[in-house]
Amino acid sequence: MTFDVRLKTGFFKTQPYFLTISQGQIILTPQDADDDGRLVIDADNVQSIYLTSGEFEIITDVIYTGILPAHTNIKQLSHLLATEFGEKLIVQYELT
Repeated sequence: MTFDVRLKTGFFKTQPYFLTISQGQIILTPQDADDDGRLVIDADNVQSIYLTSGEFEIITDVIYTGILPAHTNIKQLSHLLATEFGEKLIVQYELT
């Protein structure tokens, strides 16, 4: 499953990425076809994942922070993350 996100790439800069959750990995792929900065994060490298109503944070040896658009299906995203990463997922808002 793939979600549109905006990954923070600088102090005041974000870029559109596709966030894909698949087989114990989080794959962040730039939506800009000219950018080859694809990031693959394996479950073994994930320390924790924080999910709030409008943002996410993936902590490995690097911290990846991003913004979730308003149309994001948070329930589906949190379910997929929980399935793949279990107790590493921390949800900081109520799912209704």
